[in-house]
Amino acid sequence: MLFDRVSSKPDFPALDSKIIYFWRCADAFETFVENRRKEPFLFIGGPILANNKLDIPNAWASTHKYLFQRYQAMRGKNQRYQNDFDCQGLR
Repeated sequence: MLFDRVSSKPDFPALDSKIIYFWRCADAFETFVENRRKEPFLFIGGPILANNKLDIPNAWASTHKYLFQRYQAMRGKNQRYQNDFDCQGLR
């Protein structure tokens, strides 16, 4: 089997404790903060819904912009999130 079996009644507090222990051992948060100081990454998207209702192409565009920003943040870049900014406060 490719994956281990998952219990139908998971012990969430124990899982949280394991994850927190792993993060502390790996200094995950400190590494994240340190990496954010190194490489800034700025992405400002243009207006998407200023004149139209939400449709499939607009939804895809918003989704791709969001995923690209998340990808850069996971790579340790200092991400400034400001999607769909149009200088007029419409969104």
